[in-house]
Amino acid sequence: MFPAIDRERQGRKVLLMVTVGNGTALSNEARNFASSEASNRLIAADAIVVRDFGHQLAANVFVRDHRPGRPIRMFPDQDCARVWLLQQHHLINPA
Repeated sequence: MFPAIDRERQGRKVLLMVTVGNGTALSNEARNFASSEASNRLIAADAIVVRDFGHQLAANVFVRDHRPGRPIRMFPDQDCARVWLLQQHHLINPA
């Protein structure tokens, strides 16, 4: 996914909405990359849609322990996440 973002956006950052299905989990490798400097070069802000208490706990641990170097918030639904992401539009590098 990240190589495609880099290729398509040509160095411009993206606003990322993360939604996960029931019973899914984030691998250690994915967690480490999501909080890395490499991902910070691609992503301006993350909105995580939490579907249940387990997702909320996992997202809280990710934010607390991995401390991504960009704004990141959790939301109960995609509509709320989209509103917040649009407010973060100023973080995207101009073309």
